[in-house]
Amino acid sequence: MVSCVSFDINLLWLLPTFFPSARIVFVERCPLDVALSNYITNFVLQDSAWCGLHYAFDFEDLSRVQAAYRSLVDHWSTVLADDDSAASTGSDVQVLRLGYERLVTNPAETIPELLKFLGLPPSESCMHHHEPLLGQEKRWKGVSTASLAQVNEPIHGKRKGRWKNYRDKIEEAVLDLSAFVSGEEDKAACGFGS
Repeated sequence: MVSCVSFDINLLWLLPTFFPSARIVFVERCPLDVALSNYITNFVLQDSAWCGLHYAFDFEDLSRVQAAYRSLVDHWSTVLADDDSAASTGSDVQVLRLGYERLVTNPAETIPELLKFLGLPPSESCMHHHEPLLGQEKRWKGVSTASLAQVNEPIHGKRKGRWKNYRDKIEEAVLDLSAFVSGEEDKAACGFGS
């Protein structure tokens, strides 16, 4: 299962019960790029729209949601990797935290590592996910999320560091979200210092 909805993390506590050998991959993207991407996406504004993504229309709300989400990723990464917790639940859930920027910059190295973690054989078709299968016009007809356009594109890094183009407009969000950017690798991924 693949989920782009950050609130689905609230259900993660159920996973070891139903899928004791599950593999969880958190693809972690620069929080400033995530906030900007949410903000500029045309989510329909109505009560039932997009699983309650009303926070996406305000950078202050985006900052709070990002903080809560990243805190939960840290929590679940620790709890699910804990041997004592696994022993008490009888699960073998494993967690991989994968940098989005690394994935789009070096997919030829990152995708085989991801497939190995998932217990899947190497597959060249992962590098060509956007190409239609034989006899089909489009490959991803069933995608009904805001990512529809992206799944039909090759892997690229065009959206990496895009927040910098709007730095002066989102200055407060930069201050709020930059607290989640730690370590030289994360800073480089987000484009700090450039």
